[in-house]
Amino acid sequence: MPVTPAWDANVLSTLTFHPDSTFLADEVAVIATVTSEAANEYSPLTYQCYWFAKTIFNIIVEMQVGKYTKRPEKDNKHMGKHGSIRIVGGDASNIFMSGAMACKSLIQPYHARWEKWLNEVKAMKEKKEEPLIIAEQAKRDAQRGAEEERKTRLDAQQELASLQKEFDDYKQNLHISGLSSSQSNAL
Repeated sequence: MPVTPAWDANVLSTLTFHPDSTFLADEVAVIATVTSEAANEYSPLTYQCYWFAKTIFNIIVEMQVGKYTKRPEKDNKHMGKHGSIRIVGGDASNIFMSGAMACKSLIQPYHARWEKWLNEVKAMKEKKEEPLIIAEQAKRDAQRGAEEERKTRLDAQQELASLQKEFDDYKQNLHISGLSSSQSNAL
């Protein structure tokens, strides 16, 4: 859903992404970084805000084909103009480089940077989760130790009960033997 009103004189084009799109704000940040690195100095004739905005827009359009609805369908006639003066071609061209060339030449660095970004995010998550994993392992180890101790205690109690029964049986047998021998002595 666009956040801007249905008609705004400052809005030149709007992309509304479909529900099945997986496009992330992080991707826009990486695209902006790659574009900025491609033209690291602002220049009124070549790399001005119009060029940066249109190049970023074109890369998004190129990367997300079929995953958005564009409004208006054709580019606004004011796109790339300052007043009535055309500064940037509709394809983000400047007087030295065509927009198609700029967009296509930045897609490969974008993919490389995006993979690096994902790996960095994954590494940060793993680093953040590492103490939790260690704590969970320690908890499992403690539970395992407590279970082993409980089992050892239970085994010892069973062994003690068995020995106590043997001892009681032995005393019972001695008592019965003692009675038998005292009765036979009395006779």
